[in-house]
Amino acid sequence: MRDLSYFPPMQTNLEHSSFSGPNDRWIFRFVYPLMTFGAVHIGNDNPLLTLWSLPSYYTDLILAAFCTYGAGYYFRYLFQKLDRKYQWEEQARRRIAGHAVYGVLIPLLLILGIECLYLRLFLGIPPREFTVHYLEMPLVFGFLLIINLFYIILYYRQYNSRLQRALLREPGRVTSKADYLLVNRGARTLQLPLEEVAYFAKLDGITFLRTAGGEKFLYDLPLEQIRKRLDQDSFYQLNRQFIAGRKSIQAYAATDTRKLAIELHPRPEQAVFVSKARATHFVSWLQPDRKEELVS
Repeated sequence: MRDLSYFPPMQTNLEHSSFSGPNDRWIFRFVYPLMTFGAVHIGNDNPLLTLWSLPSYYTDLILAAFCTYGAGYYFRYLFQKLDRKYQWEEQARRRIAGHAVYGVLIPLLLILGIECLYLRLFLGIPPREFTVHYLEMPLVFGFLLIINLFYIILYYRQYNSRLQRALLREPGRVTSKADYLLVNRGARTLQLPLEEVAYFAKLDGITFLRTAGGEKFLYDLPLEQIRKRLDQDSFYQLNRQFIAGRKSIQAYAATDTRKLAIELHPRPEQAVFVSKARATHFVSWLQPDRKEELVS
């Protein structure tokens, strides 16, 4: 069993504090419009030009948009409430059950009820001709599952990001093998001993952590925050893209421009250099007994 004794105060503070929800604007801008049009067009055999000539096509779109965005704002409130009520580590099952009941079952029944009223009262279709049970119901059910899955992923990522930031804000430097970083592998959160960290690399604006064994984890925090947390005797910020552990530095060589080319293990996707201005400092850090060495 993993030793979690290093983290309880941090987890408790996070779970019972008030946090806003994750950034879900992209769902409102891209996903919900697609679902609105999908709800009207999926299963409809009429050509598009024919649909455009039907007044019911536009009322169908209005109804679909009303149900979709109404459910969207309801989800915002619901999932923020679930996030405050249930802890991820200890109450994940209850949280998932809340998604199933309040995020899928209840919205499904409400939307289908609104659809039946619309068909009967607005379009005048008798109940025996309803297609709700074999067309709208599975379609809406699938859409609700997708949205709930999106939010579960968003909130879980936000939860782990808060844990990482709280860990980095703690005073003191990492000097013990008992210290860990939190990383994600799929849906699991792992405690990674710092002695297993080879380097941090910022690629295309995203920070990754690479282990000595070659594993790669997303660790999307600014390098400056990471550097302040690490033991300065064990880790060195080579440049704006890399912070490397002493054990991961295999070799270095001076270039024609007097920069240092650094060889790391595991080998990164791009070349790594230390600038000419920091070359001497890097050498003295890597080899303290040769502080007087100048890079030629």
